Amino acid sequence: PALLNDNQLQPLFTEIHQCAWQEEVKLLENFHFRKINQLLQDMEKGSAGFDVIYFDAFAPNKQPELWTYELLEKVTSFLKAGGVWVTYSAMGQMKRDLKAIGLTVETLPGPPGKAEMVRAVKQ
Repeated sequence: PALLNDNQLQPLFTEIHQCAWQEEVKLLENFHFRKINQLLQDMEKGSAGFDVIYFDAFAPNKQPELWTYELLEKVTSFLKAGGVWVTYSAMGQMKRDLKAIGLTVETLPGPPGKAEMVRAVKQ
């Protein structure tokens, strides 16, 4: 909220960070949120049906096991058609992999402190 200069967002920000794991929470009329406390590697491919995945893994040189083609394919299988996958990484190989998986990929300006981010949409 402070970075966006909007203190009205503080209750929502707090609720997102304090809500229970594994439970869907209705934060706004059209915004339901669920935090899952599980390794990606342990999730079943295609099992979730998410509208949005915010992929906040550490950089590929810190957690290379989370940036393989196989894991990206698995994670994006959790998206519904039209679902959006976003990350702050802008690694070229990742973008090529997402395109090969069949997503539409675009590089966008990043938020404060990040030069770029990537948005990929499942068709």
